[in-house]
Amino acid sequence: MGNTNLDKIRALKEKLASDNKGGGGEGGDRLPWFKSGGKIGSKFRIRLLPVSFLDNPIIYVKEHRNLFPNKPYRTCVCPKSVGEGECPVCEFTYIKWKELKEKDDKAGMESLKTYMAKDKVYAIIYNRATNQVEKLGMSTSLMNQIFVDWDPETEDVTDVFKGNDYTIKLSPSAKGSGFTYSADKVTNDDGSGHSSPLIADAKGKADKDAIQAILDVVAAHEQEIKWL
Repeated sequence: MGNTNLDKIRALKEKLASDNKGGGGEGGDRLPWFKSGGKIGSKFRIRLLPVSFLDNPIIYVKEHRNLFPNKPYRTCVCPKSVGEGECPVCEFTYIKWKELKEKDDKAGMESLKTYMAKDKVYAIIYNRATNQVEKLGMSTSLMNQIFVDWDPETEDVTDVFKGNDYTIKLSPSAKGSGFTYSADKVTNDDGSGHSSPLIADAKGKADKDAIQAILDVVAAHEQEIKWL
């Protein structure tokens, strides 16, 4: 990768880090990632939280991985995928791909794929097991399961007063080792939709102060959420 592109990427990452936006780095006042513990059969009740820059709670971006060996610069959200202008990594890979293709350099083209943007899907959730706002990384399969149970035309599962919880369950992986997540929307005993406040008081009514406190946490981390 040419020095000009490297400098652009480093400058981008440093700016994000200085603004507490950075992706791939550690430390700082950052939202924790959801952790399941890996025990098959475990269930976690969560609520998808709204984010101001999207109409739905599932955040889908492109991410460049393994850019540099040192951890703070290992990954970078593609600026184009979040509407923040041109991306120096995409610019480099596009030009380089054309050069390698003209030379029929299949090995070089395969190596270049490492730098091309990959899908990243995640959501911001309220984890009822930990009582905190967390980031939930998603597979395409998990995302589709959530969408199957949710019609955005008629309902808003993130509504803080009458939205819906989901149950995340750990199941054995079809590959024979590890686990996968599955999701089911919480329903009433008769199978009908179960709407509820994000946080309820002892009488089952919305606790507006507690709800606002959670929304304030999300708002305070908006740039981090956008640039994971």
